Amino acid sequence: MNIGNQSSSNYQNQTKFVSIGFGNIVNRDRVIGVISPDTLPSKRLINDARDNNKLLDATCGRKTRAIIVLDCGNIILCGLHTETISGRLNLRPEDEKSSEDELD
Repeated sequence: MNIGNQSSSNYQNQTKFVSIGFGNIVNRDRVIGVISPDTLPSKRLINDARDNNKLLDATCGRKTRAIIVLDCGNIILCGLHTETISGRLNLRPEDEKSSEDELD
């Protein structure tokens, strides 16, 4: 078995990360939902995650505007709006390249 010769199929399964603002990124494949923090069930979800050490705060001191739910049960508090996060998660690879070109 030669470890140095990896097949090209390994490179096709690369992890896709999405910016959730303020220098923070998340694995796109692990996100199962983006919800608004304004409802009582959302606040309960945050409190339960905090009690179970499953809460990640990525707001950088700003107001929580979105809650990202991961498949492992972790909850991420985000300072960007739910529409912004969901838009970034729904980008197709062609759209990502064009948006990166616009930033340059």
